[in-house]
Amino acid sequence: MEKPSAAHKADSVRVVAGFAVVGLALLAVVAIYVRTVGDLKDPAAIAALASGAFGIVGTLVGVYFGVNVGTQGKADDQQSRENAENLALQLAARLPKDEVREAMEAAKH
Repeated sequence: MEKPSAAHKADSVRVVAGFAVVGLALLAVVAIYVRTVGDLKDPAAIAALASGAFGIVGTLVGVYFGVNVGTQGKADDQQSRENAENLALQLAARLPKDEVREAMEAAKH
């Protein structure tokens, strides 16, 4: 069984930490909302507070998922690049040496 790479471990820690931060932020917003709504009697003030709380929650969740999608896209791109490099090396290994030299010279120009 292969050991996870350092990059994989870092990604795992980042995901867990991001999830924890978003969860704590949501918990804080809910706690403030519940505490404040109990003291308010004006429906307009309650509506204003609720819309603010929903805006904060929406922003936090959007940022969390946006960052995760961006990170996954980066990982997919990196994997595709590594696959292309490996394929190029395998193909180059099968070419005669003269053709490899010609290809290397052509790539320089």
